[in-house]
Amino acid sequence: MITFTYVFLHILLLYVFYKYSLKFKKKQLQYWKIASIPIIFFSLEEGLRWGRFIDWCAYYDTYYNGLETSKFEFLFKEWWGLFHNLNIPYSIVIMTCSLLFILSLFIFFKPYANLFSIFFPVLISFTALSAENFIRWYVAFSVILVSFRFFLDKKFVRFIILASLVPFLHVGIVPVGIIMILSTFWKYPISPLLVIFVSLAFLFLFQASFMLNFIFIVDLFFGNVEKFSGYMNNLDGWLTGIGQNSTMEHKSIMIP
Repeated sequence: MITFTYVFLHILLLYVFYKYSLKFKKKQLQYWKIASIPIIFFSLEEGLRWGRFIDWCAYYDTYYNGLETSKFEFLFKEWWGLFHNLNIPYSIVIMTCSLLFILSLFIFFKPYANLFSIFFPVLISFTALSAENFIRWYVAFSVILVSFRFFLDKKFVRFIILASLVPFLHVGIVPVGIIMILSTFWKYPISPLLVIFVSLAFLFLFQASFMLNFIFIVDLFFGNVEKFSGYMNNLDGWLTGIGQNSTMEHKSIMIP
């Protein structure tokens, strides 16, 4: 029954996004009015599900019992600390994180609204699963995405203000933001066939056994950094996905 509910809700989620994506072609002047329905649906469906994946369970205990002693970055800790002091239920906190993520997607992709029906449902299907688990990472990524939108629109003051917040939400995502900015300076056209080839290469090469070859690199740069000690203790697990997948079979609501 749990598996059926999970699959049904995600199929319904994709249907809602596809249906409302079609409306953007005809009513671009009503962008946020149309976007409000899929935004609300995503926030409720992704945010209010109990016990979704590993980080949800780990952060639950931290939120109620160990927030002050956690190794969260300053801004993230203060943000959640405000929720905690206001006695906001954990489910509402997670829903807020989901709302921030989906809102950032609609902000960033607004200039491409006429193409939503083609790529947005696919985008949601690829990102929703990982966004369910990597809560803090996607909060920081949401801020990066909005700041990058400001950068592309040449609103540099807003870009600088938002970008400066990112390291205080999740320092590990900073390289992603740097790569996104550097990518705008690439002036040469890229062949679609090359993009497809590189994407397939990543899919086939980056298997668990292959990723084990990179453990020494991560250990070289972060082995002595206290903030990353939790990750380093289970380095082979999170780098290859083996540890998480075995645990997920017992804890994920996808499995009855």
